[in-house]
Amino acid sequence: ATTGLADSFDPNANSLVYSIAVQADGKILAGGGFGSIGGQTRNHFARLSNDTAALQNLAVTHTSVTWTLGGSSSQFTRVTFEYSTDNVNYTALGNGTASGSKWTLTGQSFPSGQNFYIRARGYYRNGYRNSSESITESVRNAFPTILVTVQTTPAGRTFSVDGTNYSAAQTFSWATGSTHTIATTTPQSGGTDVRYYFSSWSDAGAISHSVAPTKNTTYTAKFGTQYYLTMSAGTGGHVSPGSGWKTSGSTVSISATASTGYSFTTWTGSGSGSYSGPDNPRSITMLGPITEAATFTHN
Repeated sequence: ATTGLADSFDPNANSLVYSIAVQADGKILAGGGFGSIGGQTRNHFARLSNDTAALQNLAVTHTSVTWTLGGSSSQFTRVTFEYSTDNVNYTALGNGTASGSKWTLTGQSFPSGQNFYIRARGYYRNGYRNSSESITESVRNAFPTILVTVQTTPAGRTFSVDGTNYSAAQTFSWATGSTHTIATTTPQSGGTDVRYYFSSWSDAGAISHSVAPTKNTTYTAKFGTQYYLTMSAGTGGHVSPGSGWKTSGSTVSISATASTGYSFTTWTGSGSGSYSGPDNPRSITMLGPITEAATFTHN
């Protein structure tokens, strides 16, 4: 815990301890009227061993600061956070809020794309008579990070981030305002007679372009689906249009033209949205790969 009293710590001093301080390695400095402490002869001043170091981590995002403490870290009564661009002159940001082993300050808006410093100071009582305080301090040379997700719709299409290829959504931790390249390719195979064509990026960028986000962002490469229409004609005529890729959901008018001495008989179609029958011309809807074959008879 980072707040409250340690109710199990007792080094067995033979007289009053007036002041204590915790070092970074977890060892405890004690001063007072004692002549013995921790089973050792020490006159008025002693350093107590501790197997557990005072652990801490100061994390900075674009909008918050979190100081996490562990091990034998001091139990603070309050924590303050400060901001500096030169590590010399600091401006107060506010007091942290304690939650378990963390002290947090939210509601910030740190600058993008530049280094700065955050100083955390934890205060704890160490004076027996005058309630004086000691300070534990941590300074972080911060460059806030943001979470950036790159993905495709439909899922499973390939894309690259800074030259590395992926085929599933990826989330990256980037420095705020840092520049990266996102790209994809077109068309992409989706199996037999199915392919995907690049439509747009969610930020309206080119198929390959640079981004420099300053807040948590998701970039989505949007793809459309195309199916292959296979057209064929038996002896005695020809068909229109020719075989080719068609956009999913599109309507295609197919027609058959008989040669001299022949008559169109019927269409034989297969695939979702296809048609089989005598209508000519006839509209079909591309709901999947389609094959249409025209049959002609000799007059």
